[in-house]
Amino acid sequence: MGESLNSGYVFEPSLQDITTRTFRLRYSTAGDCYYRQWNDDVCPQVASMQRLEAGLVASESIEWNMADGKAFINLAATESGFVSWKIDLVGTGLVFDSVALRAVNDEQYGGQVIYQLVGDKEKASLPGLLGGKEVVSTEELAGSKTLTFTIFLNGKSEKCRIFPSPSADLVYCPFDIKATLKTPRRAHDSPYVGDLLIGIKFVGESEHRELSSRRRSIDVGIKRGALRVLVVGGSNLTSVNMLSEKSDPYVKCYLLPDASKSTKCKTSVKRKELNPSWNEELLFDGISYTDLKNGALEIWVMDWNIAMKNRPIGACRLSLGRANAPAGENGEGRQRASIFPWMDSSQSEAAQWREALERQGEWIYCWHALRDNMTPGHG
Repeated sequence: MGESLNSGYVFEPSLQDITTRTFRLRYSTAGDCYYRQWNDDVCPQVASMQRLEAGLVASESIEWNMADGKAFINLAATESGFVSWKIDLVGTGLVFDSVALRAVNDEQYGGQVIYQLVGDKEKASLPGLLGGKEVVSTEELAGSKTLTFTIFLNGKSEKCRIFPSPSADLVYCPFDIKATLKTPRRAHDSPYVGDLLIGIKFVGESEHRELSSRRRSIDVGIKRGALRVLVVGGSNLTSVNMLSEKSDPYVKCYLLPDASKSTKCKTSVKRKELNPSWNEELLFDGISYTDLKNGALEIWVMDWNIAMKNRPIGACRLSLGRANAPAGENGEGRQRASIFPWMDSSQSEAAQWREALERQGEWIYCWHALRDNMTPGHG
């Protein structure tokens, strides 16, 4: 018996995908499940989700079936339909670089199968997939933040079958999207000095109590929580050490506008490293939603030096941006933006801050291209 498919799922990269700047999505017809690992290993016990429809953006007139020792996705004769998947990188600071795609169909049934791969603004031509048996690679969608793959099926007087697989072969994946990701360069003329991967999470009062070893007083009408900052790692950092091709980087953070020592946190130093991995969590507790809405997190990647003053490698600043600067007595928020020069976040910086406020209790990860000449907002 066939099973009707209908869903609306969108795939987002995992922390591992974001860290390694890679993404892979495979579907095993025999196992009726998806795999997300970058390597070729498969294991039904660790499949990301079961059933084809669990990962579809949309579907119509399509059903999973099994017959004559084969598993396949079926479209009955005289009908038309489609299946579609979407991958969303928005909010990660990453875009697609190159995409390799395999999607196999069974040509012996004669139905028409058309493949479409669409980015933010462009469509990639897929002539190699007309027969449905080749892997095609494309860089036409480089720079896109979203990717949607759709298969249109037209049965006419014949049946359509896609993703055929031996029914006992759980390893074979007739559908496979494999993409490399990259951090887009900043549009201004500032030199490129490296990238930094940061995770932030704003937690409410209840989780804050579990994180903090002491109870803080809570103002009437104001719920207080905590801001958790995970410094994951850096990439392609520029060396600012005149005596070495390597740096000794560490990260320090300030919570603005209060830039006192009580709101300063820093990581350990990674010696002689331009691609450091920290995976260290910094905690700002006793923080309210309003504090973060009207404030900013200033992040500096520094080069430690035992003999001289530590030098900055690059920086970024997370806030809602100047359009949301705290309003003055007469509500003139934008006019007062010049008073708060530290609310100058770029699009990706502001997007991560906004997502953290809107999705409280969730980790939000994003790569940031470090600024070479950021003016300190902490005095």
